[in-house]
Amino acid sequence: MVTIALFEDDKVWQERLISSIGKALQEPFQVEVFSSGDEFLTQRKNAEKEYQIIFMDIELGDASGIQIAKKMNDCMPDAQIIYVTQYMEYVSSVYESQHIYFIHKKEIDQYLSRAMEIALEKIRKIDSRYLSFSWNKETYKILQKEIVYMERILRTTKIHTRTAVFSTSEKLSELLKRLDKGFVLCHRSYLVNLNAVVRIEKDRVSLKPDQSVPVSRSRYHDLKQQFNLWIAG
Repeated sequence: MVTIALFEDDKVWQERLISSIGKALQEPFQVEVFSSGDEFLTQRKNAEKEYQIIFMDIELGDASGIQIAKKMNDCMPDAQIIYVTQYMEYVSSVYESQHIYFIHKKEIDQYLSRAMEIALEKIRKIDSRYLSFSWNKETYKILQKEIVYMERILRTTKIHTRTAVFSTSEKLSELLKRLDKGFVLCHRSYLVNLNAVVRIEKDRVSLKPDQSVPVSRSRYHDLKQQFNLWIAG
């Protein structure tokens, strides 16, 4: 599900843009419409919701879309901002904020599909840096590079990051399929991030910062080989 925020204070253009998004996007999506900056800020206080794509008008009555976009660059750095406006005089001003496309409203049908392609490509690259999982009906999303190791205890997997420990019912083998090649099983109950490895011994691997996990005899040589290939680049 692609989550989209649409900043537009004209009702006719709200409907027109939602229709155009539906034609350009070949996957499920959800749109939330904001007609003012204050409306968004109020919602933001009540729920820290993240959006993947943001369509931003520049003149929103009570606020500048460019100023709202700059705030979003800070609070939602992974959001892909697409400016949609009828005012060409802002074509240079929009570069005060991070965005991926600028579309004049009368050319929306010509350029929207291309803007969406770029946004989705960037979203896929961003998503590949994260690991998503659930626990107790809550969904979590953490940066893979922050993971030090994972430990399977009975029917629960503990995900140890640099600052916290998370839990999930998923098995190590299931999680490994969604991790990048820098993660390796060193034991049937342990999985390590090669970026965190300090030293590999016959029965133990030392990890940053000041941690260690067991290495099984059957996995020692494979772990050693993969680690050597990893540091060699």
